[in-house]
Amino acid sequence: MSCLPDQVQSDAFSAPVKIRAGVPVELRVEIDFERLYFAYRMAGEPWQKLPGPFDASILLDEAAAPGTPNFTGAFVGVCCQDLAGTRRSADFDYFIYRERDYIAELSVR
Repeated sequence: MSCLPDQVQSDAFSAPVKIRAGVPVELRVEIDFERLYFAYRMAGEPWQKLPGPFDASILLDEAAAPGTPNFTGAFVGVCCQDLAGTRRSADFDYFIYRERDYIAELSVR
């Protein structure tokens, strides 16, 4: 889910994905400059890409509403919010960050 204040389209969602109970799930995000590509997989299965890309350019201080606190810089991590109020937890076994070993060549059109 993505949210940007004061925009005509303030929220962008991907469709919910059914996860089998008791099966570990791996999450992945690939960041390509201003684009985010998300994927997931259940233990032993191939990666399933979510529709994308999402806009990563909003992860900077210019995206905050005027007059509100903001920050400079963007971070990558994992977290979970229980928006349904079920008081269920999410446990993360590990987090790996890898920088690309190449720089994408952008063509000017």
